[in-house]
Amino acid sequence: MMHSFVAYIDESGDDGLEKFREPGVQGGASSWLVISACLFRQTHTLDAVSWRDEISAAIPEKKSRTLHFAELNHNQKVVATQIIATKPIRALSILTAKRTIPEGIYNAKNQLYFYMTRYLIERLSWLCRDLRPQVPEGDGRVAITFSRRGGMSYQKFREYLRRLLAAQDQEVNIHWPVIDIDGVDAKLDFAHFRRRRRGSR
Repeated sequence: MMHSFVAYIDESGDDGLEKFREPGVQGGASSWLVISACLFRQTHTLDAVSWRDEISAAIPEKKSRTLHFAELNHNQKVVATQIIATKPIRALSILTAKRTIPEGIYNAKNQLYFYMTRYLIERLSWLCRDLRPQVPEGDGRVAITFSRRGGMSYQKFREYLRRLLAAQDQEVNIHWPVIDIDGVDAKLDFAHFRRRRRGSR
């Protein structure tokens, strides 16, 4: 049975904790790490392409169909946001003020990213659980797809989630029945996704 929800996760900033970037100086780590998820019903998966096209059509001076919010000017961002606000989408974000983190806590590769993403997954799980009565189709679970990140092992992140599940730590409040750990993956290009969808019919 198909998932009931899909979530796409991306981040802004980095997880570096040394040599923070200063105004007017190039290089250095960002002061913030923001990890966000866009959640909608599985039945809207192909609709999302038309949502992108609707935004592109509303800003005709932009020639590429690829949309990166940071690359839009202020007026284009307003238009894109107004269109997105009309769609059946939920957005969740976890923000980390990295300058306040004491030294020596996060030393392993991707440790801070994993830890903060745990809280995003937690909130995703609550939202999927609470929306389930309104979403009868599918099996109630969410398919989680990350934007591919350099140096990130998604196999290790799946193992991290399995360790959290096995530990049964009361401080971990993920609603596990809605999380498909094996389905956690990195972004595929849309052409591949369409081929895969056709092949499953």
